[in-house]
Amino acid sequence: MTLNWLNNKIYNTYYFIKYMNKVIAYVFILIGIVILALGIKPVNEAVSPKVPFLEQVPALYLLIAGVVLLVLGLIIARQGTSRQVAEVPIYHGKNIVGFRRMGKR
Repeated sequence: MTLNWLNNKIYNTYYFIKYMNKVIAYVFILIGIVILALGIKPVNEAVSPKVPFLEQVPALYLLIAGVVLLVLGLIIARQGTSRQVAEVPIYHGKNIVGFRRMGKR
């Protein structure tokens, strides 16, 4: 087992987890939108004959649950994003000896 293999394994695992968080966030957003739509009276009346337990749940509870799932999904989706910081080269004569980050991270 070489160091390069281990480094690639860690790198791939990191990006797998990062994108799985995005998938989970989008699933929360999608479920939140569906539950939010079920909280609206015309949609609730159209769907409730097919799904009997919806008649027992008040529409306000569905609206609140939908908003909570939607906001939770948005928070999880925003956590995974990182902003790139602009870097400018540092010259020593004609050679570039480093880079300076411009702006806050």
